[in-house]
Amino acid sequence: TPIAFLVTIETIYLWVLATLHMEVAQRGVRSISFGAVWAILRDVAANPIVASVILGIAWAATGLTIPSLADRLLALLAQSAVPVSLFALGMTLAAYGIAGQVRTLSLILILKMAIYPAMAFALAHYVFELPPVWTAALLVFTSMPVGANAFVFAARYDRAVGSVSAAVAVSTAIAVVSVT
Repeated sequence: TPIAFLVTIETIYLWVLATLHMEVAQRGVRSISFGAVWAILRDVAANPIVASVILGIAWAATGLTIPSLADRLLALLAQSAVPVSLFALGMTLAAYGIAGQVRTLSLILILKMAIYPAMAFALAHYVFELPPVWTAALLVFTSMPVGANAFVFAARYDRAVGSVSAAVAVSTAIAVVSVT
């Protein structure tokens, strides 16, 4: 339950925040109006990653079950998602490489693998006083390697694609030790 809750909230929150940040960076602060924010929220809601979370929550709220044929088809597609995404990330990393990415890659790794989990732990334990199971789940969740969402976002805005793909590979290797 804690992980499902965290994935749902973090995915939507980070996509909204990151999209808003990129729009401000591209357009400038003064060009962001209520209409622009509304357009950004519509764009984020239409994003396949966020839309799938929203639709999944809506479907679960109905109490309906998925027909068995559709369930089997979705299970087959789900099994291919990780290998296909890893293959795409690997091809991107091969195209960009890690050379020349050290400064940006180091910053991403420090923020994602150390500062983010430390802040999450401090907030969960000291500020919100979450139960130990929720705090532990949050700590493990936030200490996971850089994920595919970061890569998809970087590719979408054509920003730091090489650094982010390198961060996915390097943080995955680091996480074998750090998460354990």
